[in-house]
Amino acid sequence: MNREELLGLLVNNLKKAVPEFADDDLDTSKTYKELGVSSLELVEVVTRTTKELRLTLPFQELAKVRNTDDLADVILRLQQGA
Repeated sequence: MNREELLGLLVNNLKKAVPEFADDDLDTSKTYKELGVSSLELVEVVTRTTKELRLTLPFQELAKVRNTDDLADVILRLQQGA
């Protein structure tokens, strides 16, 4: 999966977790705080995504994530085994 496809998946899962975003074009560079995403909603996004990708995301990696771009970068790095 390339970065664009992954961002699409993450945005789709974010819209499922936060129904208010359903019709919005989300700026993936905005922080989750700026978007008003709660920690529980973020956990839902991560859980959905990691299940779909059959991937484990270590907590210490998740702690570094501030926005959807960051999350995509972490997942891609884990997929590449780096």
